[in-house]
Amino acid sequence: MKMPIRQIIIGDRHRKDMGDLDALASSIADIGLLQPIGVAPDNRLIFGERRLRAFRDILGQTEIDVRIIDMPHIVVGENAENEVRKDFTTSERVAIAQAIVDEIGGRQGHRSDMKPRPNGDEVEGRTDAFAAKRAGFQGKRSYLDAKHVVENAEPEIVDAMDRKVLSISAARKATILPPERQREIVKSDAPRVDLERQFEAERRQEALREDPLLKCQTVTDAVMDIANTGMTADEFRAVAAPATVARLQRYALPAFRFLKGIVEVGHDQKRAG
Repeated sequence: MKMPIRQIIIGDRHRKDMGDLDALASSIADIGLLQPIGVAPDNRLIFGERRLRAFRDILGQTEIDVRIIDMPHIVVGENAENEVRKDFTTSERVAIAQAIVDEIGGRQGHRSDMKPRPNGDEVEGRTDAFAAKRAGFQGKRSYLDAKHVVENAEPEIVDAMDRKVLSISAARKATILPPERQREIVKSDAPRVDLERQFEAERRQEALREDPLLKCQTVTDAVMDIANTGMTADEFRAVAAPATVARLQRYALPAFRFLKGIVEVGHDQKRAG
């Protein structure tokens, strides 16, 4: 449906840099608005701020195509997660997940079927996992990585992720690079596998210069993610692509040496205690 732009409530948004809106407006003028923006029933903008601003501020339009997103309907699971995954881009699903978190927060003490049942310090983690599932992500980590991309990457990287030129994990790695390098690599039109290899190589170089405390957090998160999957090596080999198995094998030995040192130190400290 079409809606007067003046009726749409933008509210506070994480992204402040809108990127090249002139190019976006030119594309819309040439081929039209391929994907409507998303709004809640109360006219609150869920996704599509760049499209809205290009429509309003550059093209001078007063109406825009919108899609009404029934958040309670999604939160209670009345539509399947795979339908959300199919119908929306990755960045739009990030926005839907955040709207789910907001919906849950606004209903504390009300309908228990519209929120997870977390306790204490687990509230935030379980809410993220719940929102990730309802928004069609494979898991909490995939959602948090995509959210990080939306909030921190250059618009070109977000667009490449939405068009599946980059995977979520590759786009996440790209965020560590300077903005100009993000744009340069994406605009090279290299095949997806080459783009991901280049981001991986440059990310490793940037990681060497990271603050030691940030490195500690990165390592801790990675180990916890592996442990929380509950996957065995046999299960991994059975479902992973051969290229993925080969890539992991390249990193497995140094990772094993590191973890062996951590475990041995912990064992020695326990025995000494």
